[in-house]
Amino acid sequence: MQTLATRLTRAAFLGATFLPGTAFADLTTGDVWTHLQQSSTTFGGALSAETSARGDGLTLQNVTFDMSLPFDIGAVKVDLGAFDLIDMGDGRVEMIVPESSTYTLTYTGPEGESFGGAMTMSHQGFTNIFSGTSEEITFDQKAARLDISIDVGGLPDEIQDFSMNGTYLGLVGQSVTKSGQMTSSDITFASDEQSITFNQSMMIDGEGPITTTSVMKSGRIEGEMRMVTPSTGIDFSNLAKALRDGMVMDMTTRMSDYSTEQVTSQGDTMMMAQSSSAKSYDSSMKLDASGVTISGPVEDFRLQMEMPMMPGLALGGNIASMSATMQAPLLADDSFGPVAVKLDLNGLTLDDMVWAMGDPMGALPRDPIHMTLDLTGTLKHNIEWLDFANVEASLMALDDMLPVEPGSATLNALRLSAVGAEITGEGAFTFDSTDLESFDGLPRPEGKLTLRAKGLTALSQKLAQMGIPAEQITGSMMMLEMFSAADAANGDDARITTLEVTPDGSVFANGMQLQ
Repeated sequence: MQTLATRLTRAAFLGATFLPGTAFADLTTGDVWTHLQQSSTTFGGALSAETSARGDGLTLQNVTFDMSLPFDIGAVKVDLGAFDLIDMGDGRVEMIVPESSTYTLTYTGPEGESFGGAMTMSHQGFTNIFSGTSEEITFDQKAARLDISIDVGGLPDEIQDFSMNGTYLGLVGQSVTKSGQMTSSDITFASDEQSITFNQSMMIDGEGPITTTSVMKSGRIEGEMRMVTPSTGIDFSNLAKALRDGMVMDMTTRMSDYSTEQVTSQGDTMMMAQSSSAKSYDSSMKLDASGVTISGPVEDFRLQMEMPMMPGLALGGNIASMSATMQAPLLADDSFGPVAVKLDLNGLTLDDMVWAMGDPMGALPRDPIHMTLDLTGTLKHNIEWLDFANVEASLMALDDMLPVEPGSATLNALRLSAVGAEITGEGAFTFDSTDLESFDGLPRPEGKLTLRAKGLTALSQKLAQMGIPAEQITGSMMMLEMFSAADAANGDDARITTLEVTPDGSVFANGMQLQ
């Protein structure tokens, strides 16, 4: 529901809040500037400026940030203009930025090709204050209003240009940073309201330009972030080393009254329009040596899509609530790590237009759809995927080993309830990667899966009312009866299937051997 550009925009703002990372004793303007320079090296960059003393601090002009990109793919340079560092006289230092500033970014490729763009920032009541001790520093930001616009032209390949405009109201942010062998920053941020617009023009198959305009809005947004990095810095070409050295990123955001609108057009002709909204939209991500976990609930979600070039095709639906979680290990290891995929979708209702496309006579029940999936297990990586420069060589050195080995899989819960029928299930399997012959190159499973179905006979009768050929329905029901048994405990129109794989690789369905 969030575009990549939306996430990058938010990440750019948050990055500004945790740049001041090293703690100071008796903070001075010189200490702050030295720290900002040292902080820029964490991600392989370098911050420089022309500095001059003023009565109450430092003036910095021609501030630039330079960074070489990994894999020799080029370099970026950001011209940050000018700002002042002012000694407030009470142990605090304030960063004064102009009410309106323009920053330029330039990318230079390995062959000397370059393109770039400009970011303009204007604000009302924007304050940036450093405080703390030599062991700990606090950086506070506040703005009644902050406006940001980005315009990038001359992009390579099919993309012609890209622009973004964002407005934040009631912006508050704070980072508390401690330094040592590891640098940790604990960040909080909030905004009473935000609105971001993206525009992109591109050529597709020589036709165009095709323009896409996206608008994202929300009411209150707030969250927390913890970032721990090795003081020696992070090599983006080998994130595995950073994680093993203790890198941690843990972030949670909460939004209310979230909405997006996107329109794609060619000239004056609209090709597609889509929109979404949610009463609340939360998300969280944690990344460390144990792996990555991403999750987030949504309430009162609405999705609509329209394609005027295909008259009558207007799709839409609502979801009362939905939550999802994904967990997986990332690093190569001799032991198995936990994996999980969980989805809980409640109250999916489709618009009448959607139903009319497949069921114009209203034969099918249109009750809300529910889906639950709870799948956990273990796996291990035999490849250090995040050591990007060495992945190819590592794959070639595997011999007969699998790059990823599953250890176990447990279906804790499965439920799909729709059109008057319901499917449920549970089961568990372990996998033996030393046996890649029994199942044609796949690790041999061992375990049992049970699936239950209710209401399929009644559903087949309704499908016949819709005009689906009787022979298709009859054939499907015969296959169902062949691989399932009556489940009298759950009613007259209920079937059950038990699939079992034994240690010798034999496969059984309801006791009948299939392999």
